Amino acid sequence: FGSSYFAGLLARGPTPQLPQYCHGFERGRRREAAMAVQMVCSHRLRCAGLSHVRCHEDLTNAFMCPLHEDLDLTTSVLVRNDDYYIFALLYRKAAVYIECADGKFVIIAPGTGGLMGNSCVVKLFSHTYTPPLSGWICDLLRDDKQARLCFTRDPINDILVDLSVTVFADDLIKIVVPDSLAPDAHSLAAKCKLCSPPVSYTPPTP
Repeated sequence: FGSSYFAGLLARGPTPQLPQYCHGFERGRRREAAMAVQMVCSHRLRCAGLSHVRCHEDLTNAFMCPLHEDLDLTTSVLVRNDDYYIFALLYRKAAVYIECADGKFVIIAPGTGGLMGNSCVVKLFSHTYTPPLSGWICDLLRDDKQARLCFTRDPINDILVDLSVTVFADDLIKIVVPDSLAPDAHSLAAKCKLCSPPVSYTPPTP
């Protein structure tokens, strides 16, 4: 009953759109779609004769764990102002009842945020980790010229997107092409049939 109540608070609040690299946790963004993007990029890089590796990281290990204040900020974006303090109880006052061997019940309140298995917390999780993840991708694009080999143009929004990074729920996957194997980014991008590298492209501020 409690999960249904909090889900109702989320449903009547605004729904910010997640970046294109985020999959899982959201309707219409299945993990299989993210896997397909990775497989297609790898296939085109192999056809272009480029060696590459796929690096895997657990999102919660790759970035610092969020504070309650970070969750508060995300909550202020996801729910209405009238529902803010009620929804914040979901992770600030989360508790579980555990039955002991003698038949008595013990209440445990870990104080570490939302509990595993709570469907409302997964949306909170994905929107909380999006800002640091977007900042990391922007820094990566400034420092790694080969990362732009996997750029393509979104035919719906007509914007350039980076397909080398995808997130499967809480798993982060990054395609890496060694610098020594990609001396000419312009010709290689054309050979991979993705798009021409944007010479003057400036990543957006997250």
